[in-house]
Amino acid sequence: MSRLFPMTRFVRRAGKDQRGQVLVLFALAAIPMAILIGIAVDLGRAHALRQKLVHAVDAAGLAAGVSGSDDEEELTGIADDFLKANLTAGEYAQVENLQLTLTDETIHVDLDAASVPMILDLINVYRIPLGVEADIVRETKRLEVALALDNTGSMSGGGKIGALRNASSDLVNILMGDEDEHPLVRISVVPYVTTVNVKSAGYSSGWIDWDARAEHHGENFDTWSAGPARVSFDGHTYNLSNGDRMPHGALFGALGQSWKGCVEARAAPFDVTDHSPNSANPDTLFVPYFWPDEPSNGGDYHNNYLGDDSDYGSTPAEQQRNLQKYVDAFYGSLDVPSFDEWPSNTNGPNMSCARPLLPLTNNKEAILGEISAMQPWNGSGTNGAIGLSWSWRALSPSAPFTQGGDYDDPDVKKALVLMTDGENQIHGGWDSHNKSNYSGYGYLSEMRLGTNNRNTAKGRINDRMSTLCENIKAEGITIYTITFRLSSGDLKDVFRSCATYPEYYFDSTSNGELEEHFQTIAKQLTELRIAH
Repeated sequence: MSRLFPMTRFVRRAGKDQRGQVLVLFALAAIPMAILIGIAVDLGRAHALRQKLVHAVDAAGLAAGVSGSDDEEELTGIADDFLKANLTAGEYAQVENLQLTLTDETIHVDLDAASVPMILDLINVYRIPLGVEADIVRETKRLEVALALDNTGSMSGGGKIGALRNASSDLVNILMGDEDEHPLVRISVVPYVTTVNVKSAGYSSGWIDWDARAEHHGENFDTWSAGPARVSFDGHTYNLSNGDRMPHGALFGALGQSWKGCVEARAAPFDVTDHSPNSANPDTLFVPYFWPDEPSNGGDYHNNYLGDDSDYGSTPAEQQRNLQKYVDAFYGSLDVPSFDEWPSNTNGPNMSCARPLLPLTNNKEAILGEISAMQPWNGSGTNGAIGLSWSWRALSPSAPFTQGGDYDDPDVKKALVLMTDGENQIHGGWDSHNKSNYSGYGYLSEMRLGTNNRNTAKGRINDRMSTLCENIKAEGITIYTITFRLSSGDLKDVFRSCATYPEYYFDSTSNGELEEHFQTIAKQLTELRIAH
């Protein structure tokens, strides 16, 4: 401080001094000080500008790399357009030349630019050269992504289904760029409710338990006890004898209906694995989804499509389980109504069965088409565990779907995105003898979840989801999870734990946030690495 006081006194005296030479000396000293300050300001601005250019060049190189193109001129155009559209360095930037060089695995970006000074131009310095380089290392790995998307009835409100279509389409567009058929990216779309429709391209009837040998097949019906019956379905004839279980295929045949393609969950433990279906073990096969005709005489029943009277039983439970009405319909002694299979409200044996899943494909138009066709389906509920299991099977290299690369292939990266807007629960029918509506796990009254209490059942489905998540991650599949306008803290915890890392869980509180989160996931999946 002792040194400061003399300088302070000097400045004060200089300001009061009337002698001209003192003012001249002070003015002469101020000029170089101003120049030094100006240089510092201009150089500081140039440094800040260069940092912005570094980020802009990185982003431009990434945009070129994501395109998947191998044409150097095309990649340069993509990078240049991106740079111009996104550079926010300010009015002092002069972008002079952008060069891009392509090798087998690297995109080298070289940018010549300059900072325009404000002070240095007084001494004939009109530009401060800035050179920025970036090397974008292009991954050669293939990327396989399965989207497990909630298509339940609750998605119909508040623009939710539209937001999901937009968000999912954004992800596809980011991952696939301008490629109609991307050489390295394949995507599967899995719409789910409490079941999944598997009757899509590549479907095989060999996966299905047509002969009612699986543990839970036919559990909602009595065994046949009214004498021989002969029912046909899809080219297969069922000759039923006393004591036979009625296959669901025979029931569809009796109604003159087609099986739409939804399936029940397999018996434990196969409901939480991707074991291939094998006819030698019936429980590895999939039971065709068939929603029984429920009683029409009051009560909490939601899917009545055949007549019920005392001939079929004295109680609602007896009338629902009786097979005679289906056989009567087949032989024409009972009228069969028309069925509604158009969302969101449906009825009949295929009630609440959504669109078929789309197996892994690199066809961008097919993927976006399935996403745009998604609709909410009322009546059954939400079962994220079933949606998760079929998304896993879509990524698996083994049957039922075999489009996925091997788990141990170092050139294949697999990722799964699971999204829901509601708790895992089976809807309705709680005051009926069924204890719920029908679902991929049948009726709660059948105790397949170990309970007939709807609140306890939520926890049992959550437990299955947690087991599935661990099994999927053990195969090296990266999991992203998204809850959408959801209030349940318990389910948020399940989704957070399910994600590969806590930061791979996204809680979307609005339609806009949902789209932002899908975009974030897509950018993380680009599998590009930056080197400077």
